[in-house]
Amino acid sequence: MAASSPPPHAPASPRWLTPGRALGALLLLFLLLRLLQALTSTHSFDDEEGYTLTAAFELLHHDVWPYQAYQLSDWENGSRVVVWVAAALASVFGPALFVLKLTAILFSCALLTALFLLVSSVAGTRAGLLAGLLYVFFPEPVFQYSMTAHGFHTDSVFLQLLFFWRLMRVLQGARRLRDLLLCGL
Repeated sequence: MAASSPPPHAPASPRWLTPGRALGALLLLFLLLRLLQALTSTHSFDDEEGYTLTAAFELLHHDVWPYQAYQLSDWENGSRVVVWVAAALASVFGPALFVLKLTAILFSCALLTALFLLVSSVAGTRAGLLAGLLYVFFPEPVFQYSMTAHGFHTDSVFLQLLFFWRLMRVLQGARRLRDLLLCGL
């Protein structure tokens, strides 16, 4: 997870600011804020979240539809992935709104990690930390949106950032088969 060195015109990061510590601090702060919000929120779920929760419980208890049927609409391919993750969490935590919020929080953590890795590989650890802090402390609508298990936004943005991070590694000279294959996915 080592980030490339910062551009020559940027001052060096402090010795204590390693990429691992910066990412760990961002994830811890993000998790604390989102879990606190999830546990104290009176917000009910919307239609898409209701579909996700229903499909997850059906997968756990009935499994009457083929895998392809668990898609909210033609353009929302991520909804199937979110349903499967929610089903796995529901098997552990039971039927609760918290399962939906935890599903969204996990995808948002993955998005935060991909954002940090992408920015820090291009502009250094301090820039990655700043980009991560901007995501952690977004305005209220985006804050709530990062806790909604729709299945077609947070997860797709995570996959896009993961692709761009791997593409940057390939363009910087990392010609490993793993990097090339992940760009192709």
